[in-house]
Amino acid sequence: FLKSRALVPSVPNTMNAAIALDRLARADEALELYEALLTEFGPRMEEDDKRAVAAAMADLKKRVGSLDVSSNVEGTLVVDGRKRGTVPLTSPVKVLPGKHIVRVLRDGYAPGEAIATVTVGQAARVDVRLEALAASGRLAVTDDAAAPGVDVLVDGAPVGPAPWQGVLAPGRHVVSLRGKDVGTGPMVAHEEREQTLEQLL
Repeated sequence: FLKSRALVPSVPNTMNAAIALDRLARADEALELYEALLTEFGPRMEEDDKRAVAAAMADLKKRVGSLDVSSNVEGTLVVDGRKRGTVPLTSPVKVLPGKHIVRVLRDGYAPGEAIATVTVGQAARVDVRLEALAASGRLAVTDDAAAPGVDVLVDGAPVGPAPWQGVLAPGRHVVSLRGKDVGTGPMVAHEEREQTLEQLL
């Protein structure tokens, strides 16, 4: 359903994806999709469908909390290894209750990281500080297979789709590619200079 929605978003594939995520106990993702469903297709939906969605959302809100993340720079927000938007946020992101690893990434800055504990129905506020790199190296990662929907992971965090290049702090970094049904083993990059890694899926 998510693959279908990525190609051509519609009421059926968005609703079915939300239902499936709910059944997989991924309540935060299901709630986000229901919200997207109403935002994108609300005026065209049948009243019965709207009532069903409202009831599902009310139930999901009893099972999730949220993260309100701020930072001293604009950057990519990664929660538990999954991209969740960009900082500054337009609204808190929905997450399951418990502890979460929150990271903010931006070229030219050392990644900022914090641990947040979220409770049901509450918004945990987190301020992540990033420091500009005094020295850096540039890494380029290529994907000869040119597979769609493949992300580059640096030190376990997704930094962007392949092919990708960016500025990293000097030192050792672990790089890999990850897609829906494909991926690579880790490769090690040493960022004291410009370097290109060729990853094969």
